[in-house]
Amino acid sequence: LKAATEDEAYLAGRARRSMSLTLFLTPLMAAGLVCVSALTGRWSVLPFALAALLAWQLQETLRRSMMARLRHRDALPGDFISYWGQMAAIYVLARTGRLAPETAFIAVAATSALAAVLQAMQLGIGSTPWRHGTIREAAAESWRLGRWVLLTALVSAGVIHLIPWSLGTAHGTTEVARFAAVATILNASNPVVM
Repeated sequence: LKAATEDEAYLAGRARRSMSLTLFLTPLMAAGLVCVSALTGRWSVLPFALAALLAWQLQETLRRSMMARLRHRDALPGDFISYWGQMAAIYVLARTGRLAPETAFIAVAATSALAAVLQAMQLGIGSTPWRHGTIREAAAESWRLGRWVLLTALVSAGVIHLIPWSLGTAHGTTEVARFAAVATILNASNPVVM
């Protein structure tokens, strides 16, 4: 929101502060992954999943910085590297018999990191001066502007995931499949209803 209303000269600094906030929140993201690893017993996946999540979040921060200034065309090369690169890497891993959760997360981390480097160069992040104290200001501003979006996203994620998981726990996977079939039909009709 702020990047959309500011002068272009401030974009690189704002993007860098946003990346710093993302790095600051890494322990919170890691806690979620630790919970999933504990539930699944797949501890070997944890470092690769964390690397993929972090690289993806950093790249997403940079692409959204460009998109806030309506620089969608500038974001495309990084998006191509990230998303098409992931698809190509997963395809190669599958064709060579090396596809596993660990290698898939490595592919996501590598392509997202490459895209992030490109988009950081496009934004000129390394060439903008650093101001002392701006991370705290950025965190306070982000919280003021984003707390309701965060609450809405958490409620939405809870509704989206809680219903099928609860249904599966209580009644089995067959009922989850039936629910998914009905939800798919309702989702297709939703634009008509709107």
